[in-house]
Amino acid sequence: MMNKELVNLERFFRDDERGKTAEKIIRAGDYVAVFGRSGSGKTTLLNELNEDLRKKGIRTGYLLQNIDAQIVTDKVWHELSFALENLGTPSEVMKLRVAEMTNYFGLQDWFEKDISSLSGGQKQLLNLASVMASAPDVILLDEPTSQLDPVSALNFLNTVKKINLELGTTVILVEQRLEEVFSAGDKCIFMQDGKISAFDSPQNVGNRLFSEKSAMILSLPSPMRIFYGIAADFSQSSKCPLSVRDGRNWLESLGAFLPAPTRSTDFTSKEKHAPACPPFAIQLKNVFFRYEKKGRDVLKDATVSVPEKSVFAVVGGNGSGKSTLLKVMCGVRKPYAGKIHTTGFAAMLSQEPKNIFTKSTVREELEECSSDRAQLEEVISVCELSAILNLHPFDISGGEVQRLAIAKLLLKNPKILLLDEPTKGMDNAYKTRFAAFLKTLAARGVTIIIVSHDLEFCSIAADFVGMFFDGQLSSVLPPRQFFARNNFYTTSANRMCRRYFPEEITAEGVIEAIRSLANKKAGATEAAK
Repeated sequence: MMNKELVNLERFFRDDERGKTAEKIIRAGDYVAVFGRSGSGKTTLLNELNEDLRKKGIRTGYLLQNIDAQIVTDKVWHELSFALENLGTPSEVMKLRVAEMTNYFGLQDWFEKDISSLSGGQKQLLNLASVMASAPDVILLDEPTSQLDPVSALNFLNTVKKINLELGTTVILVEQRLEEVFSAGDKCIFMQDGKISAFDSPQNVGNRLFSEKSAMILSLPSPMRIFYGIAADFSQSSKCPLSVRDGRNWLESLGAFLPAPTRSTDFTSKEKHAPACPPFAIQLKNVFFRYEKKGRDVLKDATVSVPEKSVFAVVGGNGSGKSTLLKVMCGVRKPYAGKIHTTGFAAMLSQEPKNIFTKSTVREELEECSSDRAQLEEVISVCELSAILNLHPFDISGGEVQRLAIAKLLLKNPKILLLDEPTKGMDNAYKTRFAAFLKTLAARGVTIIIVSHDLEFCSIAADFVGMFFDGQLSSVLPPRQFFARNNFYTTSANRMCRRYFPEEITAEGVIEAIRSLANKKAGATEAAK
């Protein structure tokens, strides 16, 4: 079946692109990454491809963005068996298939557990195992890592690549996190306005976005952005790197344009902890919280002080208690010990923003919150909702859902804004504008607390970042110090460049650092003449 044509993409292309791309075929065994702005039609494309493949008798498996929406049973082993039972699989075959999936995906230690006790990363791995139990020819995944912490996301994507390489299963993956996906993919689909704008190798698609000066270049992996940012200045003709490893090797080829290499400990040993910044918008002192009387403490002697007018980010693993921390901060959950002090009205965005939608159109959702036309127009502009005002809130994309929910909260004029995974489903171009907007809000007096797995976003949006672990928030530092000291909970730009620029955590920062050093060396050379 390898190299067999599975689906022709001709009908999905924009009219002005039909003659530009010779190859419009997804073949058996391909790994195809799909990306584009929020609302560009990525999920719709997946649904259409799924329908086309099924009509041809090709077995498909579909993994949803919402982790819990795909789970239908109570136990791990029940979930693995569910699809097979519905297909009428003989008992002996089903037992063998379940055993095989359990061993392949490493589910032995939690095979008999309640699914409700699993972390987000474990649940998504279980979803993938359940899909693979029916041996599909093609798996379609719709932003499967959007609710996963960085380590879980990497492990999950590595498993998907392993399935592609070892089993020959075709992978069609919609993803906003392109750092790992681009280097793994055979082909990329770039979506615009509901149609395919480009279908080519990741390298060629990246080159095209750069040549066209597309805003979507911000969505490309950091190694590619750094390469495009300085390659022309240094007359580099080398191949654009897709991965952190390739980016590191390319960076070393610049030689004279780099400083002397250093070890990360040379920087972290000199770091200064975040200073006290009173007055504080929220303070938790020695707070304890558990969901069940005899259950474990989710918050254990938690002490947190969030400065007023700041953007404060909390990162950490799935199931560590970050969302619970937000719920306690805004009063949704009451601790059984400790003190909480807040200075104003707090509004919270949960991980399920659709729960606050009750109207028939986006416009009605917004007008329900405010009758001030000037305020409405400002929020509509900032959250980029003008194109979807007449749509039903349940008919818009995941990124648009997030923006609408945030807009509703802003119209309530909160003094404290609590955001749980606010960038889920958002493209990087919008994230950059959203980060700038949060900083503007903070300057106006709003304190913003973010729980996020999106380390790249936290690096540009936050004033302070802290790690939540074992019921407590620790290591609260400014972003550059926080990310520079971590090996896994750090940005791709820092992992790629920390040997030479340990303090830089963004692609833009690395580009500026290299240019600045090159200019200094050029000036010194000129002066020596």
